[in-house]
Amino acid sequence: MAGQSTPLAGTPQATDCAAPAAGADLEQAAEPQLDAGELLHLRRMLRRERLFPVLVAVDLAAAGAIAIHAIAARSWEPTRIVLAVLILLAARANLRQARSARLLRRLASAMGIPAA
Repeated sequence: MAGQSTPLAGTPQATDCAAPAAGADLEQAAEPQLDAGELLHLRRMLRRERLFPVLVAVDLAAAGAIAIHAIAARSWEPTRIVLAVLILLAARANLRQARSARLLRRLASAMGIPAA
């Protein structure tokens, strides 16, 4: 029968969703507890929040210098191109880390976790 779909066994259906019980502790579910390792990682990320934009700038400057040198020397060696691309990928990763650190700072302050 084209156009009709049958539900797969074991997949949740709309009728399977139940509302939480009236006495459920929703506040505890909203604020997960962090263990010592997670708290250490969170504080390390928050300390390094200002470092990541600096690393992005340094990576972009290095990739730009390699590109300018290649243009000036008129030598497009594959090694230089690969090196410049790898440096740009590192800059992208550092930019993502900076964004994650900003988000973690906002979440930590909302949860009442001190940064230091």
